[in-house]
Order: sequence, then C-alpha cells, then structure tokens
Amino acid sequence: MDYTGLSAGAHTLAFTLSNKLGEPLTEEENLFFTETLFSFTAGADNTQIFTDGSTNINFNINELGSTASGATYRMRYEIVAGSGGLSSAGIPLSPSTLYDLAPGNFSWQFASDLLGGGIKVYRGQQHGN
Repeated sequence: MDYTGLSAGAHTLAFTLSNKLGEPLTEEENLFFTETLFSFTAGADNTQIFTDGSTNINFNINELGSTASGATYRMRYEIVAGSGGLSSAGIPLSPSTLYDLAPGNFSWQFASDLLGGGIKVYRGQQHGN
C-alpha cells in the first residue's frame, strides 16, 4: 500500500478488517507530515553504450530553501522499455525496491544487456527526518 499525503499536518489512516462472521476490527495509524521542498535530478554520463557496456547514472537530491530539514529520501526504479540492470558499488539493485538515500550527489551504474533504446523511470520521495 502507498499513501501520499497531499497537505502538511496530521493524517489518520484507519484500517478495518472483518472476520468470517462479519465482525470488524479497526486499527488507526497517525502520521504527521511536514512539507520539505526538494529537487531530484538524474543524468547519464553517456547517451549511447555498447551491449554488455555500462554508464554511470548521476543523481542529485537537493533540499530547497534556507534550512535543511535533515530528511532522508528513498528511491526506486523501473525499466519500462529495453533491458539491463542497475548496481551501486558493484552490488545489483532490484527494480521496484526502495533504497534509502541522503541528500546530495550519488551515482548508480547501468549495464545494458540488449541492443536498442530503453526507458528507465526513477521515483524519489522524502522518507523522514
């Protein structure tokens, strides 16, 4: 389940399950959102690579405004066209898995295993502070 808060402040999520007799059980989770503006950018060192070649994908997470929030971030990726894989410091990264990140610059390596173009989708999100 993904929940995206659309406004800063307190949010209450209520989860209700029913047993086979129809008796409900409800649990609540209270969350408090603070708004932190940040920019997320990505760019490849090379726009063309050979099959079984690789290139760095350089990322930057930059908090905007005069005061850093101390927040951490998470990112995941999907390959929606083409083929290949990403790694960080030689360790393979799995698609659709959230990875914890700190603000700043970092690089992941993309390795191609088939000819042709590809589309990778990256999703960054604030995780906490």
